[in-house]
Amino acid sequence: MNNAATSSVDSGRPSMTEQRSIIIYSMTAALVLACASLVAFCIIGKSKVNPIDDPLSGPISGEYVGETKTDLISRFGEPSHQWNGHYGSPSLEYARQHVSAITITYKRPNGVLYLSFEKKGDEWVCFRSNWMPNGCVF
Repeated sequence: MNNAATSSVDSGRPSMTEQRSIIIYSMTAALVLACASLVAFCIIGKSKVNPIDDPLSGPISGEYVGETKTDLISRFGEPSHQWNGHYGSPSLEYARQHVSAITITYKRPNGVLYLSFEKKGDEWVCFRSNWMPNGCVF
């Protein structure tokens, strides 16, 4: 007599309980592998987000902090606008921390990228960046 809950020696097939266990173990292993891959990507191989080319991206802050003005212009081309000072309405204390700030923007059909730089040695280094898709406000 063959009971579905136990292994059948005659058929050589796993029982329903064994099949469920195999499925659960397989799904757990796949989930662990997917999570490990995501963690590895985020820690080791994260590439910079390019919101300018992604029409579905939301607001992104700080993505370009630490990069040079020269490198960002090489990447995105000539900016749409440039001016001395900050963007948005930073506090007076914050503005005093970055007195020599300059700001450039890249206006695109899906939003605006704001980048502020300060002089460090011979380079202008980004200390603040915000991608603001259309419809978002500071």
